[in-house]
Amino acid sequence: MPFYYAYYILLLVPVIMLICIPFAKMDSMQGEGTEEETVKPLYTKNTLLAYAAIIIACAAYSAVVNTIGLYTSSFAESLGISQSTSAFMLTVYNIGCFAGSIVFVIILKKANVQKVLLVNCICALTAIETALFINKIPVYFAGLFFAGFFLGVLFSVIVTIATRIGYKHISVASSLVATAGGASDILTPIVTGFLVGRLGVGFSFHYAAIMIIISIIAAAVLKMSTAEKEKI
Repeated sequence: MPFYYAYYILLLVPVIMLICIPFAKMDSMQGEGTEEETVKPLYTKNTLLAYAAIIIACAAYSAVVNTIGLYTSSFAESLGISQSTSAFMLTVYNIGCFAGSIVFVIILKKANVQKVLLVNCICALTAIETALFINKIPVYFAGLFFAGFFLGVLFSVIVTIATRIGYKHISVASSLVATAGGASDILTPIVTGFLVGRLGVGFSFHYAAIMIIISIIAAAVLKMSTAEKEKI
């Protein structure tokens, strides 16, 4: 597929956003006159453990996203793909993120956020590991799309979980998530640069998979230590 087709695909993004704007305005108008929605508490068996789990999940998630953004093009070129096509591989991942975010707007109205965090991490890991195992260029494109599909919405999910855990101090909970994500943004290029320099660019996706595994463990701990009802 020629590289310039990527621009036509990206053109669909603002078009879809423009189409969705009237619906957003309708929802806003329907919400006028109603009481402001409050944060629904997420009750914990151990608040410290729950905070630790969500902070670790956030840091690991940020590491995954940064690693994919930093090394996808270089990884693709190491497979013998041209520079133009390798850039399109990252575009496919971003399109997956966008598509997943739209779909999960609907799913999250009904689904448990802790379960979404856990299941999406597992699905993203499966997509990346499948691509690495088969090791075929078309499969990498598909794997990155599906990884993006399940990863794209997770930062919003993490923020939601953090604010629900700290519903009495929402600003503090949000700040903790922002700090964890920011620290990961700073450290990831340093850590991955060191590892890739010694193990090769191919290790970047394995590093992303390791970070997703850490996110899965944190999400599992979070799922077991929280509940929708106060008596747990």
